[in-house]
Amino acid sequence: MTSAHASLTTPLEAGVAVIVTVQGLGELVTRLGDLGYEVKGPTLGDAAIAPGPIRSNADLPIGVHDFRSPGTYRIERGADDEFFGWAVGCESWKQEHLPSSQLVCRSEAVDDDVVFHEPDRSRAPLATRGARPCEVAALRMMDRVLQEGAHRDRGYSEGRESGFIAVVESVAAVVDGAVQQIVDLIKEVQLCA
Repeated sequence: MTSAHASLTTPLEAGVAVIVTVQGLGELVTRLGDLGYEVKGPTLGDAAIAPGPIRSNADLPIGVHDFRSPGTYRIERGADDEFFGWAVGCESWKQEHLPSSQLVCRSEAVDDDVVFHEPDRSRAPLATRGARPCEVAALRMMDRVLQEGAHRDRGYSEGRESGFIAVVESVAAVVDGAVQQIVDLIKEVQLCA
């Protein structure tokens, strides 16, 4: 994997890590939306970090940190403006890619027969912004079963093949005496449309 400084207008190969500014994170959401993606990322839900719709940086739980101990999970808002200042949230991205409840078919009585219809599974491709590397590794395990296994799940496979994942690792760096956030974004090779 290589690394690059890039703007959203710079063509990149899949699998290249890029460093973007906070403004660039917002532009990424706008651009993905313009391309027809349903953009989701970590949001502040009912006292937990959970996947949800993202329309701008304001939808992210900026300055929120999580604390864990045996049998305990809590979040607190800090005095900082840190992006991605928590570990993996309580809910996984699995639910976004493989919902626990799905319509399998519809049926209707026609004369003396029962006719089955496949439901419309069309939806906007999913762009996931803010997944952690371990969450992408978990999705890859699901890929081995649901895409590459003996019984391929068409809906799951189509969603993964048309999707986009921006993986984040957040670190604080000192540049010209000021601390700024650096976020690495990696577009997974397997997720290229």
